[in-house]
Amino acid sequence: RAEGEQATSRSAVIPDTGVYLLLLSNCGDFEQATMTGTVVVKNPHGFLPGNEYAKLPFFLYLSLAYVVLGLVWFAWSVRWWTELFAIQHCIAVVIVLGLIESTCSYALYKDWNAEGERGLFLFGCSILFAVAKRIFSYMLVLVASLGWGVTKPHLERSTILKIEAICFVYIVLDSIKDFVSAFRQSHAVPGLLWFLAVLPVSLLNWGIFYWTFVALHDLMGILEEERQTAKLELFRRLWRVLAVSLATAGLSMVYQIVVDNRDHGLGNWATAWIAVDGVPHILFFGVLAVMMYLWKPNA
Repeated sequence: RAEGEQATSRSAVIPDTGVYLLLLSNCGDFEQATMTGTVVVKNPHGFLPGNEYAKLPFFLYLSLAYVVLGLVWFAWSVRWWTELFAIQHCIAVVIVLGLIESTCSYALYKDWNAEGERGLFLFGCSILFAVAKRIFSYMLVLVASLGWGVTKPHLERSTILKIEAICFVYIVLDSIKDFVSAFRQSHAVPGLLWFLAVLPVSLLNWGIFYWTFVALHDLMGILEEERQTAKLELFRRLWRVLAVSLATAGLSMVYQIVVDNRDHGLGNWATAWIAVDGVPHILFFGVLAVMMYLWKPNA
């Protein structure tokens, strides 16, 4: 409302699905006017923006999928409790982190859809557990590729320090990336700023993957020399799974940077979430399921 005038309320029914822009224009003689007000948009499904709504059922089904993984791993672990070793306990931690993250994300979108505002507590929890899940799982694959629990009982102190430094830097950069990505469209984050938030953590990811593949190659060489054929085949399968996942993640990243960023995500607003959230979560879930199969407890 203009200063000195009584507040008024206007409403409009939007019949078609699409991207809409609200423009304000001064068509009078006011030069020092101040306008204040609130814009509220509600869809038939609730307050969730159209580009975010598909994430609500996605995280629900993802949470249920993690419950299934957890039950399967729990049953295996109970049966072979005396045979468990460190990496199998770490897999259980990753499953729990994945379940908590997906549940927090579902609760976040459910609350946002009902209340009309993004809950800061749930938003913070979803980012916290997402980052924790990613870095913990990456380091799990890395230390396994370095031979921890396979060819050596302990890692060198210098290697542990490098891993700790990477974890700290990753947590900071990945949290920034998640925060900027979450508000990219709602706050019209410039494409350059989004790119600068995504690029550092992407480069760090590639660095971690490179270290993992080099370590995995060296480990397979050692196992081949020692003729440990069973373990060698296990890590060959892991190498193939990681290679396919890395290629898919790379294509998804190129899509986000080149195609999606070309029109600020407006042209494909309804499906942009697939490359940003869907593909990474599905890839992570698939790799975790394969690791569960490869390292399942047995006699």
